[in-house]
Amino acid sequence: MHVRAFRDKIGQRRGRNWDKPQMAIKALSVLSHIFSWAAEWGIVSANPCIGVRRPEREKRMRYPTDAEFRAVYEQCSPMLQVVMDLALLTGLRRSDILALDRDSITEEGLLVHTSKTDKGLLFSWSTELRAAVDRALAIQPRVRRPVICNRRGKPYTSDGFSAVWSSARRKAIKLGKLEQPFRFNDIRAKSASDDPDLDRASMRLGHTSRQTTERHYLRTAKRVEPLR
Repeated sequence: MHVRAFRDKIGQRRGRNWDKPQMAIKALSVLSHIFSWAAEWGIVSANPCIGVRRPEREKRMRYPTDAEFRAVYEQCSPMLQVVMDLALLTGLRRSDILALDRDSITEEGLLVHTSKTDKGLLFSWSTELRAAVDRALAIQPRVRRPVICNRRGKPYTSDGFSAVWSSARRKAIKLGKLEQPFRFNDIRAKSASDDPDLDRASMRLGHTSRQTTERHYLRTAKRVEPLR
């Protein structure tokens, strides 16, 4: 009952409604992880988070159009433009793009071990993918290990990247080119939604089933044909 009270407090629950359901979900995940270790160490006899229901996740439907993508793209530095291009071409998560280094570049393509599942993905070279990587490597300082880096040649921290990404969005909004901001992860959904081949999109995103891609990342209307 204490875990449920904690959940309701963090999520600001009011009856059946939640003001901050995502905060409750994240807090429960952290608490459950702590208790799992505590149970393994013998500090507690069981994990009290087991059986406590999580608030339902609200399905995100934000889809950046080509015009919205371009509006932010034009306010980015050349390096950040490469990151946006890689996100669209590969559907990779931000953390995986920022972790690319020289070893990721092979003769056959761009080799990535995704951080969430540690699944190896080899993106075959296309003209656009090769050009995006070459543009990144041409940016100073050229002698460096990471493919994506800041002005000092160091990998972006999570906060550092968030700062430059937010700045580009604010500029686009201030110039009147973007009405509603979108998250960087929405580009991953755009990569899936813009591909007419669901199986190909699912493989590119590293999903084990096409249902995962369809449920969480397809954010455009399904094109259908009329009866007559």
